[in-house]
Amino acid sequence: MEHYMQTFLQKFRHLKIQLEDITSATNNFNDNPIGVGGFGNVYKGEVSHPDGRSVVAIKRLDSTRGQGAPEFLKELTMLSEYKHENVISLLGFCCEKSEMILVYEHASRGSLDRYLNSPYLTWSQRIKICLDAAKGLHYLHDPRETHRRLIHCDVKSGNILLDEEWNAKVSDLGLSVIGSANEQHSLIVTLAAGTPGYIDPLYRMTHTLTKESDVYSFGVVLFEVLCGRLSCTYSNNRVQQNLLPTWIESYEQKQLSEIVFKSPTIKPMHQGSLKTFSDIVYQCLKISREDRPKMTEVVTELETALIIQELSEGKLPCFINDETSPQNFSSKVKLWELLCEGVLINDGKTWLSLNKKGELCEMISIAECLGSDVKSYDFSSRYNSRTVEHIGEKQPISDSDANWEEKLPADYEDIMKRSENSVQWTTKEEAYAIIRKGFLISDDKMKCIWFSLDNNGKKCHMISSTKIDIRSSHRKIRQLPESRFGEAVQLLDSDYMFIETEVQSQLVSSETTYACYLVYKTPKDQSRFVAPMEVKDRKCDSWYIYLASPQTPIIRTKAGQNTHNPVNRPKIKGIPQQRNDGWIEVQIWELRAANTMNMELMMGVSGTKKISRLIIEGIEFRPI
Repeated sequence: MEHYMQTFLQKFRHLKIQLEDITSATNNFNDNPIGVGGFGNVYKGEVSHPDGRSVVAIKRLDSTRGQGAPEFLKELTMLSEYKHENVISLLGFCCEKSEMILVYEHASRGSLDRYLNSPYLTWSQRIKICLDAAKGLHYLHDPRETHRRLIHCDVKSGNILLDEEWNAKVSDLGLSVIGSANEQHSLIVTLAAGTPGYIDPLYRMTHTLTKESDVYSFGVVLFEVLCGRLSCTYSNNRVQQNLLPTWIESYEQKQLSEIVFKSPTIKPMHQGSLKTFSDIVYQCLKISREDRPKMTEVVTELETALIIQELSEGKLPCFINDETSPQNFSSKVKLWELLCEGVLINDGKTWLSLNKKGELCEMISIAECLGSDVKSYDFSSRYNSRTVEHIGEKQPISDSDANWEEKLPADYEDIMKRSENSVQWTTKEEAYAIIRKGFLISDDKMKCIWFSLDNNGKKCHMISSTKIDIRSSHRKIRQLPESRFGEAVQLLDSDYMFIETEVQSQLVSSETTYACYLVYKTPKDQSRFVAPMEVKDRKCDSWYIYLASPQTPIIRTKAGQNTHNPVNRPKIKGIPQQRNDGWIEVQIWELRAANTMNMELMMGVSGTKKISRLIIEGIEFRPI
């Protein structure tokens, strides 16, 4: 057996971690495990593994619990084969002496069952967690068509883990069974029963499990999230009380309000979202397996529920409360179509729409940030004044060129009075020098605009990224001393961002063509930024930009070989350029300055990779 195992493990040698490293990381398997399961104890520790060095979860096989080499090899094989952002990842293993150990990514927040009654998780977060788990199960059921399908067999809230950002990951594939990918209906005869209270009721009669058995179990999890508690209480590993029949009866009698989780610290679940969510839960719990939905349908319905809930937790649009309210739609398609087209709400200050992936996009006018009734924020700035980028070398000013009045904008005094530091000047020459270097403009104590002049005396300005609307679940604000604003927005995992701002006529030179630049920094690993980003304006005109310089030249179609309308060809407008201040910029828009105007852009990622760890300082307007 020992020889067989070592031979079998050769194909996983790239995942091997030395026992010495594991015992050191766990303090020789101390008496404080972070979890206990059928496999054995789980410990927390920091080790080096093929993906780097990080805090991990270390699961140690306990042979006294009936676990042995077959279970160890099975889980090692499965987890090394199935890779998805919503399935817990296997990082390594150890098989030395009598020890059999599996090393997983560490989900720092633990399992979902610990947060069912949390008074701090909003309904959007709860639905997003369910959606993540649904995507993980969907992948396991049919990841790539030709891939072997996997039936989890033990779906429960305790096996859905949460990372620091509340992303959900399906875990514990120890009871899973594999079926052929080419079969429309995989029927597995198995003794793997799962957890009482979550088990498909047909298993008791047939001793068979299908993908639809996982769907049933997931339906129980969804109901637990909806009601804020576990469906069963246990005594001596036996079900003592099962609330599921009561919950199903409440749904059928349209009395969900009596069982839905409520907390004074979070907004109630929106009725439109509740209906969509509860409908798919009920379908998952159908007795007949044929009547249960596929996981792809569950994912779609949860996405719809999340969209409606996010609308209600943000600025509730006026159309939600009138006769076109989502709960009165004869079909969710109407809501979908409405949001795909986009709609102005909040007296024209907010634009809501869906991107191509069905994700909610919200653009908030910069006027909301600059208005007199906006709440003030006292952001600290540690940016030292320096010459604005792309200005040529300073030329000595001769006496004949000393007409500073002509070099300064006519309204320079009004602009300088808006300075955050109340800049002082005694001569027009001093005023010109200050504006050429640039300074922060305060709007009701909000230090959000950097104003300057270019070499030709034209007005330039940059707006802080903290005033660019990016969905809060995909960003965080970082204190950044090297930024002129003292802080910047960092995108976490995002496929899009919306930029909407009012280009103030006072901050641009009249009758001048301006380019708008995104100013940012990328992490050292630029692999997530090689694909072009599509930029689309309010008129639905679109073009493409790069956040990282393309490694290959852009090849254009030869004359006579193009069979498409030239209007429909992708337009590459933006190639990134390194700035003198260490940041990167890429042009994303052009405008002809006249009166005050609005800029509304949506930027979306092409391909499957998301933008991660991109730091955005702001958007800058400079004359071309």
